[in-house]
Amino acid sequence: MTDIPTPENRLHKNFMKSTIINEVIENIIILIVLGILTYTSFYFGWKLWISRILISLIILTFVASIWSIAIRPYLIYRNTRYGADEQYLQIKTGAIFEEHTLVPMTKIQAVETKQGPIMRKFGIIDCQLKRWVLHRVL
Repeated sequence: MTDIPTPENRLHKNFMKSTIINEVIENIIILIVLGILTYTSFYFGWKLWISRILISLIILTFVASIWSIAIRPYLIYRNTRYGADEQYLQIKTGAIFEEHTLVPMTKIQAVETKQGPIMRKFGIIDCQLKRWVLHRVL
């Protein structure tokens, strides 16, 4: 069996910028919706537990946004590597629990790409490989 080298290629640096911008936009939209619902609950005098739940969701969204904007993109960028040659595509992810994925090129059925306006601005593409996999429980 041949020895396969560990992958060395990193994600593009613009990955972090586009991920942060996407997360900021998503969190702003969520906070606007929750803010409108909270205002509506006070304006129409909904039950108190509804207002408390909405305020709790706003606080939870702020806390989760710290993770999704400041920490997660950096960790993904730092701990993801990939490599490809004529025979294999190799992907390594994870910091604490490392996962090594080795996909033979002959098993790749299709390649699906996605590129939104923010990703287009930074010149990056989300690429997903489709492969035929047979799952068996023994």
